[in-house]
Amino acid sequence: MIGNGLLEDVQVDVGIPSNSTSSSIYSQSFSMAGYHGAAAAITVGTISATGDKVTMAILGGDSTTVPSSMSSIAGAEISIGTSSTKGTVYGAQKVQINVLGSAIASALSLVVGTSTFITDSTASSTGKAFISGAASAVAKSLTTMIQTYYSAYNTTYSGTGSTACAVTVELANMTQDTSALRIASTAQATAGGLGVQALKSIGIVSMSPAKLVATASSFTNFAIRVNTTGASTIPVNVTVFRKPSVAPQEHFIGVGHTIV
Repeated sequence: MIGNGLLEDVQVDVGIPSNSTSSSIYSQSFSMAGYHGAAAAITVGTISATGDKVTMAILGGDSTTVPSSMSSIAGAEISIGTSSTKGTVYGAQKVQINVLGSAIASALSLVVGTSTFITDSTASSTGKAFISGAASAVAKSLTTMIQTYYSAYNTTYSGTGSTACAVTVELANMTQDTSALRIASTAQATAGGLGVQALKSIGIVSMSPAKLVATASSFTNFAIRVNTTGASTIPVNVTVFRKPSVAPQEHFIGVGHTIV
């Protein structure tokens, strides 16, 4: 009997449990027979280097096609990462701003959401200026500035001394109106500069059976491919959701499910 559980009439499967490589990973094949929609959600952990990206794509094939031989579906992919030309993180839920060096210069800019903060010899909340200089002072001043303009974020700083500290910004009290974090710096992760890295991100791709068939009329199945560009392993996992065309007579979810 169907109750009121949020995912009670959705098939939920593990697509990719974790990342053990830094190139391409594939899920198993999933059938679309009897389903009128599918989606894949990828969660991504720390992306340590500027320019690293994680791309998740839904691929199509028939029931005998191995996932690594399936075909790309136009538009059915999403990328999460850091810009290679500028220290930009977008679509994140948690971001770390690294403050590196004993002499952070004035006039460095940091964009948080719609605000542009500038390093200066004197901090000014009205002028959106946070103090330049040693790392610990910069981190503390920047934390105060972000807290002033974005009180809904959980913003803290860590580290002591003059050369290596960090400010962590995380979405808190999330609702349907919460926007993902976008933070960008003018300097890369080098001494005397500001570096930005994503610590926690999520991306979702949804697909209809018509999109799968439009790629090739014989396609009945799909799989997930995750590509990572990092020199070291970027932690990811993927969960697959499928919505049945007809509501099942019993719990359709394919995993342990507790309803309260």
